[in-house]
Amino acid sequence: MDQLAPSRDRLTGTGRKVAGLYTNVATAYVCGSLVEGFGNSQSDLDVFVLTDGPSRRREDEGTSATFTGDEYRIDIDFADEVRVDTECWDIAQVRDVARRINNCSVGDWTAPAHLESQWFQLAHGIRIGWAVREESVFEELRTSFDWGHVSHLLYCRYMLSYTGASEDTVGAISAGDAGTAMLNSRQALGFATDALLAAAGSTNIKPKWRFAKLRQLGMTEEFERYFAAEAGGQGTDDDVLLASKDRLRLASDFTLAAAALVGRL
Repeated sequence: MDQLAPSRDRLTGTGRKVAGLYTNVATAYVCGSLVEGFGNSQSDLDVFVLTDGPSRRREDEGTSATFTGDEYRIDIDFADEVRVDTECWDIAQVRDVARRINNCSVGDWTAPAHLESQWFQLAHGIRIGWAVREESVFEELRTSFDWGHVSHLLYCRYMLSYTGASEDTVGAISAGDAGTAMLNSRQALGFATDALLAAAGSTNIKPKWRFAKLRQLGMTEEFERYFAAEAGGQGTDDDVLLASKDRLRLASDFTLAAAALVGRL
């Protein structure tokens, strides 16, 4: 984490202050890149407020912006000089998300693809979060998820995406389409890297943290190979096509390594 990033005490204090603005709070917690150790002094803080039934934010405390989804609401503002994204869910909906994820089969690789990405992001936040209200309720919620199963589901999702991207890359290389091969090979390698991370137990679904996640899991060699593959391929069309082939080879190596790990989840 950036040395200028806020401390845990400051983050939980801010989260506690923000959660106090809402009614009917069942539990609340902070999460996101600052909590996970990936963020920096410019990162925002994610505060999740889980409520028992309808909730409102106290009228004397305005927000700079509000967004409403099918299952949640997000209020965006600043507190203690940190930008705060406050996501509000009914706790019954969150428990239902845990049930749906836990009951999803890994026997059919297409089944996990039908689960909402937002659910996995919600689950990951619970896994890494720090409670700021009603810690016992939060811990009960965290233990309701089967985290090995969550990682296995993500592995299945990424492998399905990898298969499609790698097939598209092979087609582009065969056609001599350097630009398309470059883009698709990067997608294929990205999904293969995600599959490897999931097989190693990661539940963070954000691709922007791939390098940070590899470092966090101690995958130094994989980090270096992935970085070199992403950075390479400048020059002529032949250079780009060659780099695209190299990415596919590395992606294949990563998926083989992932397949060897996933059975341990």
